[in-house]
Amino acid sequence: MRQFLRHGIIASVIALSLSAAPAAWSDQTDPVLPSLFQDLQTVTEPGDIQRITAEIWQRWSTHPTEETLTARLTRGVTMMNQGDYIHAEGIFTDIIAEDPNFAEAWNRRATLYFIMGQFGKSRADIAQTLAIEPRHFGALAGLGLIEMHLQNYEAALLAYEEAAAIHPHMGEVNDIIARLQDKVKGLAL
Repeated sequence: MRQFLRHGIIASVIALSLSAAPAAWSDQTDPVLPSLFQDLQTVTEPGDIQRITAEIWQRWSTHPTEETLTARLTRGVTMMNQGDYIHAEGIFTDIIAEDPNFAEAWNRRATLYFIMGQFGKSRADIAQTLAIEPRHFGALAGLGLIEMHLQNYEAALLAYEEAAAIHPHMGEVNDIIARLQDKVKGLAL
């Protein structure tokens, strides 16, 4: 039942976005990504985990053909980190308009919307991110965080479990999962 619920919720998030999802997965066709995700499942050394994780993020954050989009994404992240949310949102939105297949632009705007407390918009952008890149453990963890803030603990648990299945070495995620499992059990009583 739990497995059905997990895949049902994640599938629902993805399915809701498929009608607006781009046809091609431009930045996700990187031929190195599958081996990086496979390695992430088997490595145990902290240095290797950090290196592989950083390389995945670097590849996600690099547009496959347009250096200007990569530079603009970096500029948007800098603006977001400096608290210039209006300009950051404009940059991310412009990148998405120029290339709706660039999953990381959707993910960064989802992060921005989360910071701004716009959880519905953040959730919608996460759905777009996952439609383009279903292995995006960062977007899944972000979805878990949104669901926790909205006190949808079972949905949060499922999102975090999905993120951990893709990236089993994500910092505090296992602790969060354990706390959410206790919370969900407590709600079920």
